Amino acid sequence: MRRLLLCAVLLMILGLMSAVPGDAYPSASDVGGRDVPAGLEVKLSAPRPVVPVGEPVVWRLSETNATGRPLPRLDVIDVLPFRGDGRTPPTSFHGTRRLVGPVPPHPGDVITYTRADARALSADPGDGTGAPRPRRRSETRWCFPHEFKRPGCPRAYAEATAFRIVSGRPLPSRATLTHTVTLSTPGARGRDVYTDRFAARAAELSLRVRSSDVAVRLQARPPKLQVVKTADRASVRQGGRVRYKVVISNVGQVAVPNAAFSDDLARELTGARYGKDAKATAGTVAYSRPELKWQGSLAPGASVTVTYTVTAMKNGKPGKLLDYVTAPYSNCQRWPVEDRCKVTVYKLPRGRVKDQHH
Repeated sequence: MRRLLLCAVLLMILGLMSAVPGDAYPSASDVGGRDVPAGLEVKLSAPRPVVPVGEPVVWRLSETNATGRPLPRLDVIDVLPFRGDGRTPPTSFHGTRRLVGPVPPHPGDVITYTRADARALSADPGDGTGAPRPRRRSETRWCFPHEFKRPGCPRAYAEATAFRIVSGRPLPSRATLTHTVTLSTPGARGRDVYTDRFAARAAELSLRVRSSDVAVRLQARPPKLQVVKTADRASVRQGGRVRYKVVISNVGQVAVPNAAFSDDLARELTGARYGKDAKATAGTVAYSRPELKWQGSLAPGASVTVTYTVTAMKNGKPGKLLDYVTAPYSNCQRWPVEDRCKVTVYKLPRGRVKDQHH
């Protein structure tokens, strides 16, 4: 009988070892549905899984007490997305990613941050306080905001590679605690991907639980330009000169490296002569009858001004000098264009009426 009992105990131990081999910890999906053996359920969600370039990337971290009693000391670690993180899908982005801090706390929360190499960090709160692999207890320095800029600490929230939340109050049975993490993405481009994941433990529970991987993808914003064309006068005598100005501005949130416009002088040249004096404050301007063309790069908020003149012919009948501008991605994108894209100057008989200026 004693031998049979000993065999049964050995079989039970082997079964437990095979269920959680070595240092492995089950994820939220590993432990199955809402009946979580660890008694703690975690969920990661992205309010907006697709975000335009330039807007913040946001996740919500939720922890639910699935036991019938309060859970003290909830411990959460979120290693922020990084290139080569091996998540599904893997994080891949241009530029940099920055934590927009602080992570908003709940009453009693203690939130700390680290700048340790994300590739070496363990997300298990029970693993040497989030120590880098291989496990070395207390190797990772978790810093309070007032410790920023000290040796081993981030200089600012933006530099943090991970954050840790330790709740100061027990989590009631069936209650849920939610935190929000926000990243900014300077230099990002369309199709960039940021995938987050977090892990949690509770003081009275032996198992760590880990969230599923949740990705946020960036969508390129369309370029947005604004064009305004003006003339220095509304009418001109035969033989008089008109100076035109075209201002093209990037009013969008993405750079436009191939910005361009075309100023069609075909109708104007029936009663005027181009002065061959076009100038641009940036980019290149060229004339090939009957079009004046400009091209260049425009950063968000940048503008370029192009000026040129025409002289009303002394011969011919009075009438109108009419031209218009077209530019991709702008208010002057296609014909018929709006009023800001075209100018009409009245050509008056010579010597009869004085020039009329704006």
